[in-house]
Amino acid sequence: VGAGGTIGRAIVRALQEDHEIIAASRQEPVRVDIEDAASIERLFDEVPGIAAVVCCAASGALAPLGTASETDLETSIRGSWDRSGSR
Repeated sequence: VGAGGTIGRAIVRALQEDHEIIAASRQEPVRVDIEDAASIERLFDEVPGIAAVVCCAASGALAPLGTASETDLETSIRGSWDRSGSR
């Protein structure tokens, strides 16, 4: 999950020689959005037999630290935590 990003593409390249890779992201043919629980459930329904998941997806505001608003920072921090507020 997150296979379309810079880190995700590098992980796919590193693992694809020895593993079958199902690249998933908001932009990949196998679509998943980490902020949408139903999307994650659909991923497991559509791709049966998943043995492992590598998640390098992230969600947050993209702004230089010096110009980021309080809301930008809060969104970025909250995007790193699950809905319950714990890791």
